[in-house]
Amino acid sequence: MIAESKLPLYRDLFNLLNGILDMCKSYSKFFKMTVGERTVKECLDLMALFLRARNVRKNTEIVEEMDAKFEMVLVLFRAGVQQRVISEAQYARFAVLLANVGAQIADWRRECHKRDASGEI
Repeated sequence: MIAESKLPLYRDLFNLLNGILDMCKSYSKFFKMTVGERTVKECLDLMALFLRARNVRKNTEIVEEMDAKFEMVLVLFRAGVQQRVISEAQYARFAVLLANVGAQIADWRRECHKRDASGEI
């Protein structure tokens, strides 16, 4: 696990998960049980997919699934802001982290597609 903890995507996903866990503590019961629980689940799934994708050569499908999970996290954040459960200031604290995670997943996805197109194993 020490090797993964030094990787930027692992570190950013871990920080995102911890930030969401802290933020969810202040949610009302309804939002904690819906938006909060779902956001935490998606982040945990992202972590699991990351760990799985690091250990296999043909990981395009896993990385695609990571991208879909990340998009859901973004949707949940937007819904939280729109419903005023997440303040704009809280969202702003996550913005850079979300952008970093999104960019890293997108880069990994492009790398997978490039590798698949070239026929590399």
